[in-house]
Amino acid sequence: MRKRQAARKNEQIQRNRRWLKRTGQSLALVAGIAVIGFTGRWLMQSSTLPVASVHIRGTFVHVDREELRQVLEPFVNAGFLGLDMNGIRRSVEELAWVRQASVRRIWPAALAVSIEEQRAAAVWAEGGLINERGERFIPEKHAMADGELPVLAGPEGTERKVMTRLREMQDMLVALGASITHLEMDARRAWRLQLNSGLALLLGRREITDRLLRFVRTYDVAIAPRLETIENVDLRYTNGFAVQWKKAA
Repeated sequence: MRKRQAARKNEQIQRNRRWLKRTGQSLALVAGIAVIGFTGRWLMQSSTLPVASVHIRGTFVHVDREELRQVLEPFVNAGFLGLDMNGIRRSVEELAWVRQASVRRIWPAALAVSIEEQRAAAVWAEGGLINERGERFIPEKHAMADGELPVLAGPEGTERKVMTRLREMQDMLVALGASITHLEMDARRAWRLQLNSGLALLLGRREITDRLLRFVRTYDVAIAPRLETIENVDLRYTNGFAVQWKKAA
């Protein structure tokens, strides 16, 4: 009887010890989490690790430094560890003349921002500019007059295609010393362009490269001597082209 009572008493003691151990571990875990949470909140405070400097890299032909500073200021006030890196990048890229931005922290108190500025290659007739990649962007204002860049036109969403075609055609016309001032693809996907001489070319929808090449090959003999009297050249023929004369001619 005494042995049985002693065994039960010993078992109860062991259960109490295990309970105390688990309770102690739980309390330690809770305390650890509380300390981590407190430390995290303390570190995230802007006064704990303030941003001491901002390093900006990139070209600044059209990007306004003051406008960029105003975009960055609300984020910088959050402190070094509180910086919203994705938010900073998105906000900087919303500036019209910024094509792409990258941001990173520099320990212990600096923010680095790198920007790639848009490089306008053409004017889009419906509004805005086209960069070298065929991407459209719409700045509120720009310093370049429309006459300094070729004017492109096409259905919505064809900016990249029209820009690619412009580049191909320009390469073909280099031998003539001519450049394109206007290039248009209409809703039927037919192409029309105008050269810096004022001469217009109608290329239609098919065999665009072959038709323009035919024009280049016959230019010196058939076109150049009569250039001032020709309104446009219609290249939408299988083996030749038609000429429309100016009214004054």
